[in-house]
Amino acid sequence: MAALAALVPPEQPLGVEALSFQSVTGIPSRLGIEVVPLPMDEQGLRGDAIARAHRRRPRRAIYLQPTLHNPLGITMPPSRRAEVVQGLRTLDLIAIGDHVYASLIDDPSPLALVPAIAEAALAGAVLPRGLRSKSASAGSPTAP
Repeated sequence: MAALAALVPPEQPLGVEALSFQSVTGIPSRLGIEVVPLPMDEQGLRGDAIARAHRRRPRRAIYLQPTLHNPLGITMPPSRRAEVVQGLRTLDLIAIGDHVYASLIDDPSPLALVPAIAEAALAGAVLPRGLRSKSASAGSPTAP
């Protein structure tokens, strides 16, 4: 929530995957942020959709779940991750990449580590997000 509040001013748009879990839309809405759904396909968020939505109404950030998307279970392949990140770099957008379930599978590579965007991650263009207590087990917090 702090990342959203810091990156997206109230009444500004935040791009999110068209189908996502309730908190992805609820939390930004409580902060006064406009949630704008972005089209997906069988590989997850589409890079062309990010560019099209940005041309219609510029935004500063998008939120996505590239690994074990909730509720669809999609894991974005490395080629799609690179395509999405290249689009983010071109448009100067920040991605909040939620990898909360990445530890449950052999994740091909967290968004912030895709070779094509390591430089962008270092420049602050990709913010990885994941709650260890959420991925360890519900209700059993872990130390930071």
